[in-house]
Amino acid sequence: MSHSAAQVAGRQDLAGPPAVASLYALSPLVGRAAEVAVLRDLILGPSVRLLTVTGPVGVGKSRLAAAVFGQVRSAFPDGAYHIDLAATDAGSDLAEILLRAAGAAASDGTSAEHAARPRLAEYLAARECLFLLDHGEHVACTATELLPVLLASCPGVRVLLASHEPLRVYGEHVLRLTPLDVPRDGPQPHLAELEKVASVELFLQRARSARPGFGLSDRNRGEVSELCRKLDGLPLAIELAARRLKLYSIGRLLSELDDEPGLLCGDTTDTLSRHHSMRTAVEWSCARLSQAERLFLRRAAIFRGEFELSDAEKVTGAASGSHHDLVEGLVDKSLLMVSERTDGELAFSMLATTRSYALAELRGSGQLADLERVHAAHLLDVATGLEPRFSGRGRGRVIARLGLAHEDLRAAFRYFADRGDGARATALAASLRPFWVAAGLLREGAGWLEEALSMDVHSPGLLAKALAASGEIGCWLGHPAAAGQLERALAMYREHGDQRGAGRCLHRLGVLAGDREPPAARPLFDKAISALREAGDTTGHAAALTDLAEFCVTLGDLAEARRLAELSARTSLQLDDGYGAACAYRVLAAVAHGEGDDEQAAEFSRKAIRLLHASGDLPSLAANLEMLAALLVHRGKKGGFWAASARLLGAAHSIYDRIGYRPMRLLTAPPEQLLERARIRLGEHACESNWTAGRALPVTEAVAEALTPRPRLVDSHDAVSVEPLTPREFEIADLVARGLTNREIARRLGIAEWTAVNHLRKIMRKLECPSRVHVANWVALRRSPGPQPGARVAVAASW
Repeated sequence: MSHSAAQVAGRQDLAGPPAVASLYALSPLVGRAAEVAVLRDLILGPSVRLLTVTGPVGVGKSRLAAAVFGQVRSAFPDGAYHIDLAATDAGSDLAEILLRAAGAAASDGTSAEHAARPRLAEYLAARECLFLLDHGEHVACTATELLPVLLASCPGVRVLLASHEPLRVYGEHVLRLTPLDVPRDGPQPHLAELEKVASVELFLQRARSARPGFGLSDRNRGEVSELCRKLDGLPLAIELAARRLKLYSIGRLLSELDDEPGLLCGDTTDTLSRHHSMRTAVEWSCARLSQAERLFLRRAAIFRGEFELSDAEKVTGAASGSHHDLVEGLVDKSLLMVSERTDGELAFSMLATTRSYALAELRGSGQLADLERVHAAHLLDVATGLEPRFSGRGRGRVIARLGLAHEDLRAAFRYFADRGDGARATALAASLRPFWVAAGLLREGAGWLEEALSMDVHSPGLLAKALAASGEIGCWLGHPAAAGQLERALAMYREHGDQRGAGRCLHRLGVLAGDREPPAARPLFDKAISALREAGDTTGHAAALTDLAEFCVTLGDLAEARRLAELSARTSLQLDDGYGAACAYRVLAAVAHGEGDDEQAAEFSRKAIRLLHASGDLPSLAANLEMLAALLVHRGKKGGFWAASARLLGAAHSIYDRIGYRPMRLLTAPPEQLLERARIRLGEHACESNWTAGRALPVTEAVAEALTPRPRLVDSHDAVSVEPLTPREFEIADLVARGLTNREIARRLGIAEWTAVNHLRKIMRKLECPSRVHVANWVALRRSPGPQPGARVAVAASW
């Protein structure tokens, strides 16, 4: 007998509250459009028969699965069955449950478990139907045995499983549902854009149920953003927090959650989840762990941020090799979150609600003090081990690694400092000197070093290193004591015959003199270069050459500046030091600008930006965005150039706001002057709009904006070809700009996907675009109004 969608409508929830699925329709599903589309395509596609949605408790697995079920059920002519297994006993016969859901009798009165299985296979053999098994973890054992065999014998059957963990059977396709997007830390976008962030949208929706009329405003936007981040974007936590607005302001709620996480509780009026408290939800998740998994989770809670497998092995005390299996199990059970870093390595972390629960267990176990000691010692080893790798290709990865461990590094320093361990506190603070500079965390680094230097440090070499680090950071921040600290460090290095340390101190003193006492700068630079050469410090030698070249630019000696910067760039490239080469390119850009060649200047600046983005150096990146903004308006007088300049200035200003300072020496017109000229050229409203848009750009998007090819203006009688792309290539570029994937482009144009890929590669080569984002930006610029007949016309070129 065939079952239509209408016939099965009354049998959608067989083992749970029958009203839950229908209640989902009372409020929109927030922030899951992409996941719905992916699941829908997989279920309706030919290759996936068993699809499991997993994720942490409270992430919305059931809600998402029900939404997808509602969209695809009509595609199954023999029925679609939504079965809630939340109240099902672990020993229940899943075959019997499926038979009853499909409207078939199990067998002729017998209740034996295996009697239902052949009957089910026979009944479904020729049918096309879909089963949604919600809360599938309750029948995981029987599902693991039954479903692979059933699907192998019933080609028309699809199973969508919403479960706390996957079945781990062959042929299973797993979608790990993550929490909703949260507002990024730092400058916030316009209110209208902030309201579109999924976690904020859900919070506002539920907050208005608790407090009608509640809305996002300039006054509360920061607190709402912080709350969504604190709750990790977890839908259940957001719903339970929103109900507290009946009594609390956002600010009060934030502070209360720090002291009393038990506030995250409610009832059926607040959430459709079967869990009405975050604590009991996490307890339920942890109750399913083995003893070894629970012990590992408890110990891993010592990490405040992300950690790697090697960190877990060394800190948790797991037996050699076993930590791999334990981490994998906890990831499968969604108690550890996994993310891919920019370098492709995997990192692991806990949601705040999970860590709070595990940390409470750790305190109760009496193991916290020992783990804090092991954790702090490990972070010191990590920092000192990574310090030599700041030079060379791996610089960006090192900065990213330390950035992810920032909260744990803070905890380690606090551990040493609170116990008066001056040697270790100083060693940690001083080893992070390149990180403080590159990440723009100078004020924090200065504070650590000041506190460490106030304690007893018995090692002269370590003391000199800390004084040199403090002096360098003080130079950047304009501290009056910086020169004195560098001179003390220089004397100590000389006393102990450390040429490398002495050369680096002389280098920083030369930079400082260049700003305060120019006649004294050149001798200091010359001594630094000589000392670093003799010490064999090639990286330090190249850096000193670059800063001397920059000093020559300020003196107007462009020829000497070019010679020194070119030598530094060659040396840095030979060392595979992208950061060093980028600093030299910035000086070469200033030289070219001074010589009147803004085309070459822009090219050098663009090279520097690309390398600095890879190296992770925020202050230098911001300075180069400012330089490119200045060069851009020198190259073209059209409004589009001024608009782009205002956006780049806004992006640079956003970085400066985040790091709290601006590099001392400017090689172009001050950004304030550029911005004022942009206001005159564009008008107050347009300038402010572009500036604000630039401030809201994440760093990666700001870099993409900077590296996107811009039209170069030439006279119309000089233009031989104004279109670098063939009509077909432009058509494909336009579809890329509209957000289509390679597969979608191929379908739209009736060509093979590989053909579309080849066309896109040619487009990227022609336009010198390193990514699809840059192609899309190029198309957006081409869509802007063109020049008038007889006027200047645009020829695609890189700036």
